Amino acid sequence: MESEGLVLEKIRDDLFRLCAPSFMWPATAAVYVVTDSEGFSMIDVGCGSAGALGRLKAGLAGLGLDLSCLKTLVLSHAHPDHMGAAKSLLDQYRPTVLIHTADAEHARDPRGLIDTFDIELAKHLYGRVEGPVGDLFSFFDGSG
Repeated sequence: MESEGLVLEKIRDDLFRLCAPSFMWPATAAVYVVTDSEGFSMIDVGCGSAGALGRLKAGLAGLGLDLSCLKTLVLSHAHPDHMGAAKSLLDQYRPTVLIHTADAEHARDPRGLIDTFDIELAKHLYGRVEGPVGDLFSFFDGSG
């Protein structure tokens, strides 16, 4: 099934995959959604562009989910197509955020990613600490 440009795939009753029809940048990487009786959790959140965030919200709505019920956000790694929308979500919602310590440095200060991403959108989103993930680390260490 498809919702506003995202393909929604039911893997089992409590596990879904939301992904763009194409994985070419700046498409959102696959987002996995795990539901339970208390709400839902996501593995990755996709790109931080307004369009990608809108598609993510529409995809969740297509599953009957509202971001106010997001409990846990697992970030597989600190690349813009996997965690770019985290800051926007954390501005409004307060899920528990989990990320491996090896990626926490790039979540805290994403400028180190610039050299590995020769992509204008990544440079725009991650080229300054005060950008989309500038204060994200406070949510990882519980101080936010």
